[in-house]
Amino acid sequence: MAQEFQGKYNPEDVNIIVNGVTIEGVDEQTFVEIERLKPEEYMVKVGAKGDYTYVKNLDRSAKIKITLKQNARRSMNYLASLLESDAVFDTQIVRKAGPYKELVQAINCVIGMRPRINFAAEEQPRQWEILSGKLTETDKEE
Repeated sequence: MAQEFQGKYNPEDVNIIVNGVTIEGVDEQTFVEIERLKPEEYMVKVGAKGDYTYVKNLDRSAKIKITLKQNARRSMNYLASLLESDAVFDTQIVRKAGPYKELVQAINCVIGMRPRINFAAEEQPRQWEILSGKLTETDKEE
């Protein structure tokens, strides 16, 4: 079977937008991670006699982890201000590469956790966690 070219990936095509502000100073490794809190699409409920039903999981809550460089002061100060003001906001992660677009839309978000702080001989990453009540994902060609 012939190998088919799958396209190109450039991390510069990925934008993290929190409450309308593009986050800058992301880490060089995994800089954004999106995880549904209950990832199963369906759950099974089994009765006392072995009969079962599949139940659609409508829980679309999620956690978004954003990893910034230690010296990304502007973005870190902005996220800290959202936390300190108890703000509720929307977050988008957009990847646009030619006609192809991936979009993650998270609504009614809050900062769930401040990053752990550590110091070392080299710059250390700082990971922020954003919680969302509803996450949607779109994959399409335009």
